[in-house]
Formats: sequence, C-alpha cells, structure tokens
Amino acid sequence: MVRVVHGQAIMLAADEILWEKPISPLVHRLLQADTFSVYDAGALKSASEKEPYASHKVVFYKVPHNALVRLYDSSTNTSRVEEGPAALFLAPNEEFTPISLSGGRPKASNRIHSLCLFLGPDFMADVIEVETLDHARLMLHLAYNWEFDTTDMERIKKIAFELPDFVGKACNTLANRIRAAIASESFEEFHRNSSSLIRQAIFRSHLGTTEMREDGLYFPVNGLLITNVDVQSVEPVEPNTRDALKKSVQLAVEIITQSQENEASHQAMLLEQEARGTLELQIMKDKASEEAERVTLLQVTAENTAIELSGSSRAQTLAESEARLVELQAELDVTPNRCRALEFMTDAELDLQRERMEIEISHRRAMNDLAVQKAKALADIEATKVEKIFSALGRGTVTAIARAGPELKAKLLQALGLKGFLVTDGTSPINLLGMANRMVHDPRGKRA
Repeated sequence: MVRVVHGQAIMLAADEILWEKPISPLVHRLLQADTFSVYDAGALKSASEKEPYASHKVVFYKVPHNALVRLYDSSTNTSRVEEGPAALFLAPNEEFTPISLSGGRPKASNRIHSLCLFLGPDFMADVIEVETLDHARLMLHLAYNWEFDTTDMERIKKIAFELPDFVGKACNTLANRIRAAIASESFEEFHRNSSSLIRQAIFRSHLGTTEMREDGLYFPVNGLLITNVDVQSVEPVEPNTRDALKKSVQLAVEIITQSQENEASHQAMLLEQEARGTLELQIMKDKASEEAERVTLLQVTAENTAIELSGSSRAQTLAESEARLVELQAELDVTPNRCRALEFMTDAELDLQRERMEIEISHRRAMNDLAVQKAKALADIEATKVEKIFSALGRGTVTAIARAGPELKAKLLQALGLKGFLVTDGTSPINLLGMANRMVHDPRGKRA
C-alpha cells in the first residue's frame, strides 16, 4: 500500500520504505520548464531513449488559467480532467497525459509539447502550397484565429482531448478546403480575389466533420472553433511565374497609378473650377448682402439718433425729477431724526444749565455760610479782646477814662492801643454783632 503525507514531518515505520514514483523524461522536462509548453522537434524521440525519472516526492503542478489537464489513473483505468487555475498533486497511480501538437511553418507533427491544453483564443500560422486551374503553383502564408467553445465547460472537458493533435488536424482540414477551392479558379481570378476565395473556402462550405455557425467554423469532435483567417502573403513557387507576376503587378500598379493620377488631376481641375465659380457667386451674394445690411444699419442708426434726441431731454427731466424726489424724500426721512436730535440736544443743554445753576447756588450758599461764620468768629474775637482789655484796665481806670475829656480819652485809647470804647450799665442790651460790622465797614463810626 502506498500512502501520501502532506505538510508534516514523517518517520518511516519498521515495515515502510520511501516509494519512488516513476516519471517519464518528457513529463519531468515539462515540469521543470519555465514555460507551460516546450517547442522541440526531437523531444519524443529523446524521451523514449532515456530511463524514467523516479522521485519519492509528491508530484505537484499548477494548472494555469483557462487551461485543462488530463490525468490517467492506471489502477482504475480511468481519466479525469481538471480546469485551471488549480494546484494538482498526483496520486500514486496517476500520471499526466502529455499533449504533442504540430508546429512550425508548414506544420509538422510533434513539435510543441505541454501538460495542459489552452482553451484560447489564440492563433496558429501555416504555409500551404496550392495550384490554380491554369497550373500556377502558389505558396500561401495563412494565420487562423481559434478558440474552444467554453459555453458548456463540462462537455469541453469530455471532448477536448479527443484529438491528440488538434492543431495539425485543423490545419490539414483547412488546407484541403483551400486547395480544393483554388484548384477550380484561374491564377488571374485568384490573384484578384485571393482573400475572399480563401474565406469562402473555409467559412462558406462544410463537410461532415465540421459545422458552420454564426461565429465561425466549428469542429464538433473536440469543440474547436475557427473564428477568422488572415492571408499574410501569396507567393508563386516557380521563379518564372514569380518574375512574371512581379512584372505584371508592377505594370498594373503603374497603370493604376497613372490612371489614378489622371483622374485625380481631372477631378482637381473640376473641383477647382467649381470652387472658383462657387467663390465668385458667394462673393456677389456677400456684396449684395453687405449692401442690404448697410442700408439696414443706416436706418437703424437714424432711428437710434432720433430716439436719442427725443429721449435725452425726457430722460434728463425724469432724472432730475427723480433726483429731486429722492432729495425731498431723504429730507423727509431725515427730519424726524433731526427733531429727535435737537430735542436730545435741548434736553442736554437744560440739564447742563440746571446742573450749573445748582452748583453755583450751592457755591454761593457755601460762601455765605463761610462769611457768616467768619463774621461770628471775628465778633467773638473782638468781644473777647475788649473784655480782656477792660479786665486788664480794671474798674478804676475805666472810670477815670470815662470822666476824662475827649483828648485825654484819645491819648489814653491810643496809649492803650484802642480805637474806641463803650460804657454801659448792663441793663440795656447792645447788639455787639451789628455794631462790630458798622465799626468795620464805617470809618466814621470808628472815629465816633
């Protein structure tokens, strides 16, 4: 029994050994290649001469996108097809089914080797030799666009590998159709309509192995679809035919070139005459249109001038009246504000005058109070002074002074430093404040 272990360390049991899976040299070469296919004419022959390659490692292969790989299980004698992209690990009894396709120009078998079958779209080129009805041999370089019909992928998996070399089979089928179609045409006819004849041979006729569809020629056996054909070149095989064809082509080219030049010259002259006539006619039309436009312009200018003359005074009057109206409206709008401002200013002036008068009255009242206080203070001082003087003189001195004459009184008062005196018995009240004021303000009273 063979078992496979993935992703872990393994230690062989006492009854186990590493099993080496034999791999053919071709498969080993394809696994080691940097590309998915190898172009080698002798790959199969060299692979059959070498010993199979053996390895105890699990065989791993990455299936690319849009490709199929077929695996064969020898233990069950069955095959399975895997679709890419996918990663494949071969079971112990599984083997790859290599694909060997035709390659080169012209196509030769067993030139391209691969483990996977690409589903396209792609193209394949071929070179075929044909012969016309008049025995002219030609070499055709063609390219076919192909792809597999993948609308039903399960069906394609079953039939895609039915033809081991679908490239060679398709190229041979198409080449036979082209040869059959060209064999019934003369060289001159084929030379004029080579592309259309080749397309008709491929896409407008079908046999039992192919089907015509809207998108191309379909091979039901493996699902291959030919969508287009490109005729790259047509070359005569015989040198004499090639030289004659070259001369005829050169002569035809010269004739066609000369004819095209003459036609182009004649056409240019005709176009020049037509253009000149059209230009002159257009110039006359433009002049007439210009005169009409000028008349219209003069009329419009006159109307504009009249409108300007009649409308300028009116516009000016309207503008002045509007300006006067705006001014009056502005005055009317400003008057309430001015009245309020004047009222505010008057109230402010009244408040200011009132405050000034109150301040002045307060000042005068304060000054009068100070004057009264000063007078009272002076009267008190004077009374105190007199009282102290009379206290100092004593009663006898005052009596002597009162009895003495006026001159003596004056001398005594002068000696005493007095300006006057008053003698009373104390029974009659005397207004000393009023007397003091009169003595201060009336010099004559002082002398009396």
